[in-house]
Amino acid sequence: MFAGAPDEALRSMSLVDPEARFDNILAGSLARASGSPEMGSLRVGEAIFAVPLEHVARSGAVAVFSVAPEDVLVSTRPLEGISARNVHPGKVISCEISGATAWLRIAAAGLEWTARLTRSAAEELELATGLEVWVAVKTHAFRRLS
Repeated sequence: MFAGAPDEALRSMSLVDPEARFDNILAGSLARASGSPEMGSLRVGEAIFAVPLEHVARSGAVAVFSVAPEDVLVSTRPLEGISARNVHPGKVISCEISGATAWLRIAAAGLEWTARLTRSAAEELELATGLEVWVAVKTHAFRRLS
C-alpha cells in the first residue's frame, strides 16, 4: 500500500513496479462526428476527442474512456501527415525516470495526460518540465469503460 499525495504514491509504485500502468481516464458526453461514418466524438470540457463510432449508442450519453499511457505519443514539433485524429499542443508538467521508463505528465486539451516513454526517447527529445510538446492519440486507443 502507498500513501501520500497521488503523484507521490504513483511515483513510489512505479519505482517498485516499473511495469505498473496508470491509464488516463476521460469522462464526457458522446455525439456522432459530423462528416465521418466511422468516428464519434467525446466532449470533455471544451475539448473534443475522436472515438470509435461503435462506442456511441446515442448522442448526449455520458461515457467514461481510458487511454493507456503508452498510447499517448509525444512530439517536440507540430505533427503533420499523421493518422492519429487526436492531436493537441501541450506542456510538460513533470518528467520522472524509473529505470528504463520515463513517465511524463502533460497538460493538453484542458486535461492532464500521463505518457509512458522509453528513457532513451525522453532523453533524445530532451523532454523537461515546461517544454512545449504535442500529444497524439489514435481514435482506437480510446477504450470505453462505461
